[in-house]
Parts: sequence; C-alpha cells; structure tokens
Amino acid sequence: MPSAFCKFCVLLLAIQSAGCATVFEHVVNPPVVEELRSEPHGSRAHRTMLLTLPDGRAIPVDYVRQGDRLYAVSGFRWWRTLRGGKRVTVFIRGERLTGVGDVFQGDAAVETNMLSRLKMPVLGIPPAWTGGALVEIVLDSNAEMQSESTSRS
Repeated sequence: MPSAFCKFCVLLLAIQSAGCATVFEHVVNPPVVEELRSEPHGSRAHRTMLLTLPDGRAIPVDYVRQGDRLYAVSGFRWWRTLRGGKRVTVFIRGERLTGVGDVFQGDAAVETNMLSRLKMPVLGIPPAWTGGALVEIVLDSNAEMQSESTSRS
C-alpha cells in the first residue's frame, strides 16, 4: 500500500504534467461529487455544494449562503462560463436549487468578508493567483421558499 507521501508525490507530478484544473476535474472532484450525492447531510455537505455550470459540468465548491445569495470561490477559470450572468443549478444538502451565477462585482467589503469566510482552494492560494474569482449566485425566488419549507418539514 503506497504511503500518504507517495500519493502526494504522484498528485504533484500529475498536477505538474497535466495542469492543476485537469487533475481536480478528473481525480479530486469525482469522489467529492459522489459523496455529496450519496451523503447529502454529511459533514462535507454543510460547507460544499455541487454547482452545475452552463456547459453541464458539475463541480464541488465551498460556499457561504446569505438569504437568496450564494458565494463561492473559483480556484480555477470555470467562473468565465458565468460572465454576464448565466443560469446554474446547485445541489445543497439534497436539495436542487436554480439561480443566476456571475462574477461578484459588488462592494469590496462584502468581497473581503466572503473571501475570509470561504476555504480558499489550491492550498490557500488567493483566487486571483490561479485565475479564479469570487462568484455570486442569486437564487430564484422560489428557491428561498423551497428551502424554508424543506427546513420546516
């Protein structure tokens, strides 16, 4: 059985040769996606949602929810698919919600607060260093009602 160090070295080599985003998409993300779907109330699901982008890719991302808004940090360039405001679907704790995602362009204080609250991807490197950005998803108005009725049941 390979040691944790050996696995880490293999991961680093894969990242170096294939690119970090590719490794996450094909190696790191699939087990996380499966866990979110099979254990929607597990410990990871309390901080990580499954985001389906306009191009159909489903990626796990840590998030913060404030009312009808979700905030997530893109550690890679997937946020570009949301420029101009695009329809997305999120899977949070077993619930499918829809909304419009876009690159956050609001108050700098809100951005600083969200970045401090969200776990930074890629070993804590700021998102700008990896081509990432803060993303804001405005949930459809019925999503807020669905969420409230689900929590009451």
